[in-house]
Amino acid sequence: MRVKGFSLIESLISLSLFLIIALAGLEVFGVSRRIYASLQKKEEASRTAVCALDKIKSDLASAGEGLVQAMRLGAVQGVSIRDGGFVILSSEAELSLAQDAAAGQSLLILSSTNGLKAGREICLSAPGRAEVHAISAVQGLGIVLSGPLGHSYLKEETGLCLLRQVSCFLDGRTGLIRRKVNAGPAQPLLEDAAAFECTYDEPGNMARVKIRLRDDEEKTYEIAFFPKNTGLAVI
Repeated sequence: MRVKGFSLIESLISLSLFLIIALAGLEVFGVSRRIYASLQKKEEASRTAVCALDKIKSDLASAGEGLVQAMRLGAVQGVSIRDGGFVILSSEAELSLAQDAAAGQSLLILSSTNGLKAGREICLSAPGRAEVHAISAVQGLGIVLSGPLGHSYLKEETGLCLLRQVSCFLDGRTGLIRRKVNAGPAQPLLEDAAAFECTYDEPGNMARVKIRLRDDEEKTYEIAFFPKNTGLAVI
């Protein structure tokens, strides 16, 4: 008995339908994959933005640490705004005078100069007076200041510290938010930033940060933070 099979036209139609279904399936798979990749990219960008804000918050928490007296006397600011970003000051290391220092003097003799180098800044504070100077040179146990002292300081009553400066700012050319410590290179903190807004309400001692990303400019990442050390300076 002869078994009837598919004709050539029927086979071609079946093959065409199969190809159409397969191509449609591949298109759906491609669209789903692109959507998934886009969502994954946004999720990763969101996590990095949150991490960047956490790092800035940590820097703000250290603002004014060890500098309360100097801030009360107006010699330093724990938090300030420069070029649209934050500049955060704190004490990096405690130093001590080995000899009294007189007004007009530009050479200080310290108990130790370990870790000190030209270009770094120090802060001196004593009852009723405080000032900041850059180090021009280190000579043994002595440091040469960039300018003469404005006041005299007794070694027993003088607080002396090495300043740590952290800067956070947006590099508009590259879209990178960068973080710089002292005179070191500015390291990338966050990529693809469309906006980086920093404000500091000095009377209320409230720092605010807002970040928007290029891939999702409708969403804003922000924090408001009260630096406790700068708050102590106004008490």
